[in-house]
Amino acid sequence: MFRGPKLVQDDPENYMFVWEYSDTWGRAELQVLVGKKDRWTEASFPGDWDRLTRIPPVWLERAEELARVHFKLAAMRLSFDPRRFRGPKLVEEDDLNYVFQWEYVDAQGAVKLRLSLDKYSEETAVEWEGDLDRLRRVPCSSW
Repeated sequence: MFRGPKLVQDDPENYMFVWEYSDTWGRAELQVLVGKKDRWTEASFPGDWDRLTRIPPVWLERAEELARVHFKLAAMRLSFDPRRFRGPKLVEEDDLNYVFQWEYVDAQGAVKLRLSLDKYSEETAVEWEGDLDRLRRVPCSSW
């Protein structure tokens, strides 16, 4: 939580107010300069302001939960039975994404479906490898 405002400058032309924020990871300030005559304002943000404005990433458990939901939605949209697939398995993780994989294997081959989930926006992208058409319940006539 921010503390302030605190008047730190009162000269003939300007006022300067400061709001302060600090926690165990750092400190940030919001400084606002206000002109006495024409009421113009100027703001500055010294300190680790980016850390305060960043959205925290999705935790792995929540990401897996979201991936399961989006996998089922993809199954409905692409018309295949999601119960035939094994997964999800986390196959890749970087600073921005989690990538989960589901796999179906039979005598005719393997079908892998990958779902990428953005850690910050929770947007997803689905891609697959193998012959997904043979697993469809209803043939897909158009994309």
